[in-house]
Amino acid sequence: MLNVHNLNYSSSRTLLFQRFSVIFMDVLFVYAVRECCKCIDGKKVGKELTEKPKFILSVLLLWNFGLLIVDHIHFQYNGFLFGLMLLSIARLFQKRHMEGAFLFAVLLHFKHIYLYVAPAYGVYLLRSYCFTANKPDGSIRWKSFSFVRLISLGLVVFLVSALSLGPFLALN
Repeated sequence: MLNVHNLNYSSSRTLLFQRFSVIFMDVLFVYAVRECCKCIDGKKVGKELTEKPKFILSVLLLWNFGLLIVDHIHFQYNGFLFGLMLLSIARLFQKRHMEGAFLFAVLLHFKHIYLYVAPAYGVYLLRSYCFTANKPDGSIRWKSFSFVRLISLGLVVFLVSALSLGPFLALN
């Protein structure tokens, strides 16, 4: 089976690579926070910086001390993964549903723990993307269901899964 050697192996080059790769991947997290902040409606803007919703959101996300400590000590790339999720959510807010679905599918293949959010994504995409019209009272117009849009969403998820899992399936 598995025979692990050098459990106490330590390399300064490996450590530097891991540290710098985590820091580099945090760039996606910062970009995703920026994109999410763009989605906030700025109508309720206060006079002081601490009253501005975009500032509050960016501080809460970017100065998440737990995320920084865990990521930069254990090299789990959680900032990168959280960035993918935030970017996916931002794309949904921006009505870029296919891109949001693609990013979420990629996220699922990086870390399966995000599977618990998949039902909410599925319902949201079904309601906001596959149903193209609402009644005046805001309820669903059932006849507006687009089977083509549902198939396109399924195709995006299938292609991401095929690219991610295909090599493993091909090699048994």
